[in-house]
Order: sequence, then structure tokens, then C-alpha cells
Amino acid sequence: TSAVERAKEAAQVPLRREVGAADLTKGFNTQRQILINVVAAIAASVLYTIVYEFFFATVSSFSEEDLLIGAAQYGAIEVAIFALFLTAVQGVEEGSPQKAVRMFATALIPAVILGALMSALGQWVYIQIFDQRNETGFDWVRGVAWIPDAVAIGIAIGVGFRSVQKAINAVIGGAAGGFVGGGIFNIIYQATASGDDTGTLSRLIGFAVVGALVGVGIGLADAVRKNLWLQIATGGMAGKQFIVYQQNAVLGSSPAADITLIKDPEISGMHLRLIQRSGGTMFEVLPGASDVLLSGEPTRSGKLSDGVLLQVGGTVLQFGEKNVEMPTIA
Repeated sequence: TSAVERAKEAAQVPLRREVGAADLTKGFNTQRQILINVVAAIAASVLYTIVYEFFFATVSSFSEEDLLIGAAQYGAIEVAIFALFLTAVQGVEEGSPQKAVRMFATALIPAVILGALMSALGQWVYIQIFDQRNETGFDWVRGVAWIPDAVAIGIAIGVGFRSVQKAINAVIGGAAGGFVGGGIFNIIYQATASGDDTGTLSRLIGFAVVGALVGVGIGLADAVRKNLWLQIATGGMAGKQFIVYQQNAVLGSSPAADITLIKDPEISGMHLRLIQRSGGTMFEVLPGASDVLLSGEPTRSGKLSDGVLLQVGGTVLQFGEKNVEMPTIA
């Protein structure tokens, strides 16, 4: 059809697999994926710093019990804020504010509970190994103590995305970024602090750097561990790319869909299901939705392959597939 022919000309980013270990992401725009996560994580860090400075920075009690209670309180807030930005970014990218709200609302309660528990755990670990900290160089003690917070953030993000794969990505990337960021926090603080200030600006810079590292870690984990992704070749969202994190993902115009495709009145609210298995990815058109075109041929079900074009409504999607086995849910 003419739409498919236009898509072949419009698809500028090659999704075909290339030979060679250097190209880990197989044509995927890794830089954009990292940038999206970095911007979201830095924004979360700035907001968290403002909250921290207002409520917690002047706390003067240093008993172990008070430290653990304080850690639980600001940990719940920290993880909720990071979950807000790192889940809502999907809805923002898709142009659906309702989607952003829905994803954050799904992640909020797990974020608060896990944030409180894991931050208290991190504080307890920090107390136990406090004497081994490095006050002038890389402080592995603080880095280790911040890993539980990152794990809580990762799990909450996975809940928001309704995806085990996304949770694993966020835990891996967040833990790596949190460890490195925690390790260099003192270095940044000392490099930016002056003798007569309250330390607010230094903490802001330090937390922003930690947020950036967490964003880089999550973005890299997403790019390297992805199995299936799509690029919108034609239509109102042309040029956008999305990783398909869910094993059973629904595409449609509804904010409740796993990938929301707006600006196309021909796409149903819940139009197409993608089913990822170790043997490949199948698709099926959902009841009430119109047929799709697979390489120009109308169909209601079939199997995707790397680089294939699939027209849903008036929008043409190009898929990339790495063909690795997805994690299963017991």
C-alpha cells in the first residue's frame, strides 16, 4: 500500500541486525534512551533535594533509632519522587498526560512502602560500616548504603510499567548509578562547598550528579537488555521509538494501553496485542479493532521479525527484535 511504501522511505533509523559485538543495541537510538532517563532522574533529584532541605537537613538528633526513622521518612519521599518522574516520562513521550498519571498512581504505594523499608535498611548498613568510610576520596560505604534505595526505585518503576523486565533494568542501572554516585558524593560536596554556606547548593549538585548517574545506568540497561522495540515510521508520532517491556503488551490509543499511540483516529483504544516468547514475537488484533497490514498484507495475527513493517490504522510501525529469552513470572 502507499502507506507502507511511504514508511519504507521514512524509516531513517535502521533496525536490521548488524554483525559485530561493538553494536550492542542493534540500531536502537541508545543516546536518546539515556537522555530521557537522565533528564527525568535529574529532575527527580532536584525536587527531592528541595524537599530534603526543607524537612530533613536541619535534623540534629543522631541516635540510631532517630536515624532509622528519618531514613524511612525521606526514603519513602525519595523513591516516590523518582518513581513519579521515571514512570511518567513514558506518558510524556507518548503525549498522554493521563498515561503519566496512571503509571505513577500504580507505582506510588509500592514506592512509599519499599522506599521506607529499603532506605532504613541502607541507613542501618551505613551505621554498621560507618568507621570504614572515606571522607576525602571515593566512599564505597556510602555507595553501598545507597544501593537499597536504588533497588526500591527500580521495583517501583517496574510496577508502574507493569513489567518484570523494566524492573530488572531499573534495579541494575539504578544500583550501579547509586553506588557510583554515593561513592563520589563527598568529593562533589567538598569541591563545591564554601566555608560560610549551609551546604544546600553542594547537596543539590551532588544529588543531581547522583540522579544523572542513575539515569545513565537505567538507560543503558534498557538499551542493552531490550528484546523488542518499535519505531513509528509514519503518522502523527513519526520518529518516536519505544521499548516493548511487557511480555504481553497492548498497543492502542487508550492511556490504559502499554504503548499509547495517539494522533491517529483509526487506532482503537486497545488495538493490538504483542506476545513475546522465547521463540519470537506473535501479534493478534483485539476484538473490535480493524485489521493490520503486515508488509502490506491485511491480517489479524502473525509473527513479527526484525525490521518488519506493521500498519496499525494509519500509522506504520517498524519493529526491531533481538530474539533473547524474556524473564518469566513464576
